[in-house]
Amino acid sequence: MSMVKYYDKEEHIGFRFHPSDQELILRYLGPKVAKRSNKEFELEDKTDIYAKEPWRLTHTETSFFEPNEWFYFVKLTQLSENVTGKRTSRKVKGETCDGCWKPSGKLRDIVLEDTGEVIGKKRNLSFYVKGESNASGWTMTEYYLQDGGSFHDQVLCHLKGP
Repeated sequence: MSMVKYYDKEEHIGFRFHPSDQELILRYLGPKVAKRSNKEFELEDKTDIYAKEPWRLTHTETSFFEPNEWFYFVKLTQLSENVTGKRTSRKVKGETCDGCWKPSGKLRDIVLEDTGEVIGKKRNLSFYVKGESNASGWTMTEYYLQDGGSFHDQVLCHLKGP
């Protein structure tokens, strides 16, 4: 059952989705990549997150998430693998404007609190409209599994609007 549909019921009024980075990796992204169904909840797959401006995406409106906040599973497209690392396409050719998601920091480790083992990575990005020097106010955090260096096309994205 979709997590959003489950918690949109009247008996769950006031409940909000606030998972830790560790929970996002262990309870949602790990099972998704391993193709195991999540018995508790499922997050949506979003195929067009890099195809449109973030304010033009069709979002599930629910009190389950904070206002202007969503979580999606997304497939990344690898452009190239060169000496400096792997490149991913995050350019947006929108209807109202072009833009791109730019990293706003380095890739950071997600560690198990009890053992200190690295279980995943996360990267923060900001959306910039082409030709403007300031970010639009839209942010996204991409979560990756710890993989030993290979490219993972499946990520979990936490999208926030202004």
